[in-house]
Amino acid sequence: MELQQERLELKIFDGTVPTYVVRPRDLKPRPGLVLAMEAFGLTPWLEAQAQRLAEDGFVVAVPDLRHRRDKRVFADVEEEAAQQDALSLLEGGIVTDMAAALDYLKQPLVSRGRGLAIVGFGYGGRVALQTACHHIELRLAVAWCPIQVVETSRDPRGMRPIDRVPWIRARVLAFYGGDDERVPESERSGLAEILRKNRKPHDIVVYPGAGHAFYASGRPAYVEAAAKDAWRRMLELLHSELH
Repeated sequence: MELQQERLELKIFDGTVPTYVVRPRDLKPRPGLVLAMEAFGLTPWLEAQAQRLAEDGFVVAVPDLRHRRDKRVFADVEEEAAQQDALSLLEGGIVTDMAAALDYLKQPLVSRGRGLAIVGFGYGGRVALQTACHHIELRLAVAWCPIQVVETSRDPRGMRPIDRVPWIRARVLAFYGGDDERVPESERSGLAEILRKNRKPHDIVVYPGAGHAFYASGRPAYVEAAAKDAWRRMLELLHSELH
């Protein structure tokens, strides 16, 4: 499928947020989704994942959540620094930037369907869950190896991402590696427990033997069988929830 790629500047209260948008070239209104930035930033790898989703018939918007900072992209070898920097981003800025991307997708000539979805990898999985707490128009939130949702410091209001789960209206699909050293089992069980407690539709999928970023082709942690199975599961839910 031929794709159209754009780099837009979406207006927000304190300027603009650079946003990569990719969609099928036929320009027909299609289901829309936001791809949340991973800790490394808006990298070529992340753009490639957006393109894969667009090839399956979606309009995909990827806002650069680091646009207020001088260093916006980290190399693979800077993983620890990338994670720490990403976790220091202010939630208010993230909420503002993600809202701008969703507002863009809600335009009648941009996307059309039964709702919108959000997808995120690693740190982006955390952002996906946070964003789903603020936007009732989201029908599906897909979090791949989300970090520090349960075991994390509280914000100035005394809340953690998991504390906002009762506000989610979207179905949640979360993927984890069973041997993920960055995401302990308590993260998985904690998220599953509060989703069950609040009667939120969800699927928690754990791949034994897989580690953190098992989905990342081209990186050492990649586990092909798990990555392909998770991608298939995600596409099935995206199509069933948004078409």
